[in-house]
Amino acid sequence: MSAKASRLPDRERTTTLLVDVAVIVAWIVAATVAFWLFEWPVTSYYIVVFGGVIGYSLVADPGDWTGR
Repeated sequence: MSAKASRLPDRERTTTLLVDVAVIVAWIVAATVAFWLFEWPVTSYYIVVFGGVIGYSLVADPGDWTGR
């Protein structure tokens, strides 16, 4: 759990978690559809999906990655 999330009340923590899950699922679905339609290489798909998840994590809560 992120440092920011641990300071939030339960309702806000739940909302934050649901938003995070929705964004990640939307990213994975969009990448999957794009790679399927354009028949791009599978290796690139994994890089894009993993990079998107890591990128979102860095943008959503950068304090988690800096140790603050």
